[in-house]
Amino acid sequence: MVRRQELALGEPAPWFTQRNTSNPRYAFDTVGGRYVVLCFFATAGDAPGQAALLLTDTHRSLFDDELFAFFGVSNDPEDERSGRVRQKIPGVRHFWDFDGAVSRLYGAWPEGPDVRLTEVRRQWVVLDPALQVIGMIPFAPDGSDREVLIRYLASLPPVSHYGGVEMHAPVLIQPCVFEPALCQRLIDLYAAQGGEISGFMREDAGKTVGVHDAGHKSRQDCTIEDESLRKLLQQRL
Repeated sequence: MVRRQELALGEPAPWFTQRNTSNPRYAFDTVGGRYVVLCFFATAGDAPGQAALLLTDTHRSLFDDELFAFFGVSNDPEDERSGRVRQKIPGVRHFWDFDGAVSRLYGAWPEGPDVRLTEVRRQWVVLDPALQVIGMIPFAPDGSDREVLIRYLASLPPVSHYGGVEMHAPVLIQPCVFEPALCQRLIDLYAAQGGEISGFMREDAGKTVGVHDAGHKSRQDCTIEDESLRKLLQQRL
């Protein structure tokens, strides 16, 4: 059984420093502020790899380093030696990941020694401007993954509203922590149990007491009693 390091939607993307087509030590954590598309194509020496890279030509205007930046990840030294994989500035660069260090972080490169190119999991990974994982699309035998990717990229909001609203300081807003299914579960729970009016604490005659005052605070809460759901939320947070 092949073991890999698995990523989940909402997770911070692993940071790394690796040689690429524009810098001998490219610090990946510097690319935030735009959507990022990582393409783990393994090699451009066969049809699937070539077709994946052709996407950057077919949709050249999309990858402009403002809205989207594309980073291919090659595990085949021949891609560099032959010159068949090249950067296209702005927006298209490639990492030379011949030891699998980057691919392993993203679950494309299996654990263990003597990994063959045929064992690399070819996939697309999409990151939001805060470098959180928001999309993971495996290569499909019929190439339909490329159409799925382009439709998904077209559905994304502007960079300024990537969290669903106009973004302020990241300390105040952290989108993509709960996946849609978990959000729906919480909504259903609230709908089923209603909500208790939550007040606030105030000192009265030397004692701290609970107070309800809609002019100061108006909110209804739902207390989560399910221990398994509480643990799941703690894990996500």
